[in-house]
Amino acid sequence: MLHLGMKNKYVLFALLAVSVLYSCKKNDKEKPTYSFSLPGDSVRFTAGESIPFVASFFDNEDLSQYKIDIHDNFDGHDHDKYIAQIWNRILIENISGTQAEANLSIPIPDSAAAGWYHLTLTAVDRSGNQSEIAFRNIYIQNGADTLAPLVNVTSPAEGGSTNLGNSVFVSAEITDNADIYLIQTRVRRPNSASNLFLSTDTLSLGQSSYIHNKEIPTGGSAWTTGNYELTLIVNDSYYNRTVKVVNFQLN
Repeated sequence: MLHLGMKNKYVLFALLAVSVLYSCKKNDKEKPTYSFSLPGDSVRFTAGESIPFVASFFDNEDLSQYKIDIHDNFDGHDHDKYIAQIWNRILIENISGTQAEANLSIPIPDSAAAGWYHLTLTAVDRSGNQSEIAFRNIYIQNGADTLAPLVNVTSPAEGGSTNLGNSVFVSAEITDNADIYLIQTRVRRPNSASNLFLSTDTLSLGQSSYIHNKEIPTGGSAWTTGNYELTLIVNDSYYNRTVKVVNFQLN
């Protein structure tokens, strides 16, 4: 079994570099297929446990390799001060013949950060044909801290309004059983992926209670009258996360 680091995450299977040696199979255009049994979608695991992996692979001529890619589905904030660390892993296994079985146990490190991860599976045959990509969501919690922060947004009020051009004042009471670490504040229009306001604040470790205040000016051409969504995303030092959404209006 070949273990690759994240720098090689998007590198094609090692076999493809030498697939030209199999010129006798150059007319094979049929993709390999698979039957993917475990893990199921949206299954939860605890750091320190193992992920069961069971799959069968099929090809019309000759299989070569399969690849398991486990990577985080987080928001890109990878800061050194987190106690838990984002876990990513790539496994590549050689297989052969027209049918092959895989039955693995993939250990999750004790330090794995809590949150949603993606697990993808692909296979290639000796002619370099690549299968469709199978996809699973898995959730990992860290046994050292399973509690997400508590967030009470006191301003703006749900459904409240203010005049266009004025500032929106955000205030929230945040508590955690251990360490509050990251607070992201953003404003978008409903059903939009574009941020009209975005800020990220990181706290020094050791703060289990915090009052979060933010002033958001609404001047400029990007702001118009209508409805808006304020979202607060709060992570603790193990990546346990709480998301609070408040709707408000500009008149």
